[in-house]
Amino acid sequence: MPGWVARDEIRTVVAALGTQRFTVISVPGVSLPVRELPDLGVARMSTGPFTQRVTLTALQHACEAGRRTASQVAADRVRPPPATRKEGRMTLIDGHI
Repeated sequence: MPGWVARDEIRTVVAALGTQRFTVISVPGVSLPVRELPDLGVARMSTGPFTQRVTLTALQHACEAGRRTASQVAADRVRPPPATRKEGRMTLIDGHI
């Protein structure tokens, strides 16, 4: 069950259901350390949707970064080089020295 994060709550539920019959959904940064759960009589620990969410968020960020990079590369390929001409000893690029 999600949301059971206090030792006393878990002990109460395990006492009512019996040892090794209770599954806890671990919430990152909130839940008890996994190593403590067997001592409380918890049968299993699940990460629920959290690991999937982390993975999909990382994939989304990678795709967004790749899309920006790909569009920058494409823009560089179609952008004409700056106009240059020599006047004396200075080179003008798009009207700037």
